[in-house]
Formats: sequence, C-alpha cells, structure tokens
Amino acid sequence: MTPPSPTVAVVRYDTRMKALRGSGEVFRVAKFLTSGIVTAGADLVLLHILVKFARMEEVSASVIAFALSLILNFSLQKFWSFEERDLSRILVQALQFATNGGINLAMNTVQMYLFVHVLSINYLLAQILSLPLIAIESYLAYRFVIFRRTP
Repeated sequence: MTPPSPTVAVVRYDTRMKALRGSGEVFRVAKFLTSGIVTAGADLVLLHILVKFARMEEVSASVIAFALSLILNFSLQKFWSFEERDLSRILVQALQFATNGGINLAMNTVQMYLFVHVLSINYLLAQILSLPLIAIESYLAYRFVIFRRTP
C-alpha cells in the first residue's frame, strides 16, 4: 500500500479540523482558554521573577506582570482565538483591548489586595484565584465587542 499524497493528507487534515470546529463557539472557547492559560502562565512567571529576583512588593509586581502579559494576550486572542486577521481595525481593537485590560487590572488589583493583605493568602495562589472572574468578563468583551464579526 502506498502512502497518501501530500494533497490527500492536507485535505484529510482540513476535514478533521472542520469537524473539530463543529459548533465554532466551542472551538473558539477552547482556543480562548488555551490562550488564557499561556498568558496566565507568562503572568505567573513574570510575577514570580519580579517578586523573588527584582524584590518588588507583590501587588506592584502583579500590576507590571499583568500589563506585560496583556500584550501577549492581545496577539493570541486577535489572531488565533478569534481569527481576526483584519488589520484595518487593529488600533481601535488595541484601544478597546487596553481599556478592557484596565478594567481587568483594576479587578485583579482589588482581588490581589483582598487575598494577600486581608485574607493572608500566598500571592501566587491569590493570582490563580483571581483569574476565573477576569476570564469570564474578558471572553464576553472579546466575543461581543472587541473581536465581533462586522458585516
């Protein structure tokens, strides 16, 4: 038996990917969550480096790590999760994303303060506990405002 030609392999891969996408929304949510996990990992690593090696205070370090991870998140969400390739709206989207990031930063900072200084929770665990509320708010903003499909 001879192996399939590269063209046949590409068609099979494309067919499988279309089947995986199925409802579209489930696939989009999965990519959003994957992007979020990658971004959260980067955020936690940056936070740890800033606290342990740069000897910054936890909440201040959290603000800086969050801001840097925002750039990574925009790129992943725009081009991969929501498959928004149009560059004509990138400045508007970046401003909307940054505004949403500001809202998320405020939510994150309040949560970090409460968890670390009021409840005496470890700063890394506090950051992990802060993520779900921010993730839900972000998905809704990205899906229905920032990266919405315009006719």
